[in-house]
Amino acid sequence: YWGYPRTLGSTNIGALDPMTGFMDALGHNPDASTEFLTSDATIDGEKVDHLDYLLKDRHWPEGAGYTGDSGNPSGYNNLGHAMESATSGRPFDSDGDPVKHTAERAALMNELVDTIGGDPGLISGSPRDEMRDSLGNMTAEYMADVQAAFGNEQGTIKPFGEPVNPPKGFETGTLVPFLANVGRDP
Repeated sequence: YWGYPRTLGSTNIGALDPMTGFMDALGHNPDASTEFLTSDATIDGEKVDHLDYLLKDRHWPEGAGYTGDSGNPSGYNNLGHAMESATSGRPFDSDGDPVKHTAERAALMNELVDTIGGDPGLISGSPRDEMRDSLGNMTAEYMADVQAAFGNEQGTIKPFGEPVNPPKGFETGTLVPFLANVGRDP
């Protein structure tokens, strides 16, 4: 389906990557994105973690011919939107009021920081760098937890809802490289 001339049979319909549309839909539905990105599936008797597969293993075809959007040539951008929705509790493009973090959403944010901060090359210099804007928004969403990770001796910095990785919070060993990676995007 993904070969030249990027059409499906005699219909001449562009061979859009269906996963980009699915990620866009998840980016607008926080409950569904949280549920999907924190779950797994069993395929041929093997458990497959959805987030791990989408972030590390899946090949995302590049180009507007696959995303259906000339302003967004990367499916990774759509994945970033789904992750943003899943961790924030509101659609990625919402200007609405913040939603208190649930334990499930905070755990997902912690997993993302550990995954990306544990392997900075995963994002840097790859098509995945299209997710940096979403990663920056997610970081802002969890700024109290980020600040607390660097020093909260009096316990004055309180999380917005459930804390990340209670009672320790973010691990600075993965948080620092995560922030360094996100900080490469203006």
